[in-house]
Amino acid sequence: MTEFSNDLMVDENGFDLYYNRFENNLKSLGDMITFFKKLSKAESSYSKDIMSITKGVEDAKLWKKTGTEVGTFHDAWTSLHTELQKLAQKHEELAQNINNQAVAMEKFHKEKGNEKKNLVKTGNKLTKDFHESLDKVKKAKDAYYKDHKSADSNEASYSQKKSDGKTKQKDVDKAHKTATESRDKATGADANYQKLLEGHNQHQDQFYKSLMPSLLKDFQKNEEERTRFFKSTMQSFLQTFNTLGPAYTSAATNLGNSFDAINPQKDVSEFITLNKSSAVNVAPHVVYEPYGSEGGVNMGSSIKKGPTTSFGTTSVAGSTSVSNNNASAPASTPVAGSVTIVTPAKVGPSEGAPIAAKPKAALPTFGLTAADDGLTPVEKRKKLEGQLTQVKEMIKTEVKSKKGLDKLTVFYVGDAAAQATAQKEADEQQVRVNTLKAEKKKILAQLEEVSGEAPAGEAGGSEEGEEETEFVEVSAKALFDYNAANDTELAFKAGDILTITEQDASGWWYAELNGKQGFIPNNYIEVVKEQK
Repeated sequence: MTEFSNDLMVDENGFDLYYNRFENNLKSLGDMITFFKKLSKAESSYSKDIMSITKGVEDAKLWKKTGTEVGTFHDAWTSLHTELQKLAQKHEELAQNINNQAVAMEKFHKEKGNEKKNLVKTGNKLTKDFHESLDKVKKAKDAYYKDHKSADSNEASYSQKKSDGKTKQKDVDKAHKTATESRDKATGADANYQKLLEGHNQHQDQFYKSLMPSLLKDFQKNEEERTRFFKSTMQSFLQTFNTLGPAYTSAATNLGNSFDAINPQKDVSEFITLNKSSAVNVAPHVVYEPYGSEGGVNMGSSIKKGPTTSFGTTSVAGSTSVSNNNASAPASTPVAGSVTIVTPAKVGPSEGAPIAAKPKAALPTFGLTAADDGLTPVEKRKKLEGQLTQVKEMIKTEVKSKKGLDKLTVFYVGDAAAQATAQKEADEQQVRVNTLKAEKKKILAQLEEVSGEAPAGEAGGSEEGEEETEFVEVSAKALFDYNAANDTELAFKAGDILTITEQDASGWWYAELNGKQGFIPNNYIEVVKEQK
């Protein structure tokens, strides 16, 4: 294994190589911190944008410009929002992980910054001590050379004076003393020089064999720690990043199942089921109403201008007769003269038969299926709660239709065939009600399984309350007298105030007056007030 202390030794002036490397390492960490912060911000911003445009899925407000959609169309659109929210959450988790790594890098950067200061301080001291030791040797060497040269010069002067014979003994002795002293000084300088040189060489050995290798090991340790930290950071990032792949794969699978399940015919059937109460029979043709021979009454001018007959043919003053042959429009007001006015008549309890009922749309199946296995418990609960609201509304609608059919059964008391048909439809309607109640129980059971408890207001509750449909009673003022044709109709006088409890598109409404109830023609009255 290569090491700084063995393979990249430097002299006492070469530590700048490691100082600069350490400084560049810190700068690299700084670049990583900046990048990770920006990446975290971008991931979080993306997640928030996706969550923002899909937030309506929690409160079923996915449609901004239209009413709530139904069926597989709605389910697919909801699935798209739900899956995108899951992916957005994954991106938020990635953003948090990246931010945590940035925070950890900032801490690591600070620690390494302090380590750099200490290592540089140690390196500078080693360089300074080495230079000071070497400077002492150089100074000792210079002193030794200087003193040795001076000793040689003094000794030469002494020898010259000694051999001259002309120099006074006193001067010779003085020259001898000077030569001796200078030689002693040179000898001392030599000893000091050798001593300092030996000390420096020992210090130099310690520098290259111990002090510098130790410092280089610290630099290498820092280098390896930085690289390991980088590896750990990248692995943590990858671990979270890798969750995006399965999340996108799961989302693609769930969306594929949801989109494949889009069924136009099923959606049409569900829409019909939800809005069945608004359906009406095909309106009959408007018939010709001729001008009266006396009084100038135009029978087609306004349906409220005169009373209608109930059923069949009604005689009026003189030889005028009114023939009723239409099932939806009223007959004319009785007039004098001998004109025969052909007008439509409403089907009464004693004649005609109910129009054949349109085939009922198949009821949707509720509850969680295998396609919902990928949903979280919270998502499953939200879906079931939405279905619970829908099935409750459907039960109310179907119960209301059942009650209407029950009244028709009474209405056709004088016509056995019509009454049998109405009763059959009422029985079929009850089956639909029972089926929806069973679906509701299934939803409640799954809700309790997912949430651990029954929904608020459902535990121990009675289903009978759901069968109570809210309707609007109206008060109406009779415009004309009306004589009941049989026991199912209600007679009244012009000016009477009646309470209307049921309104049917056929024109026959159900009313109450003075404690009595029965069917009345709606073109004999005028609504004056609505009440609960």
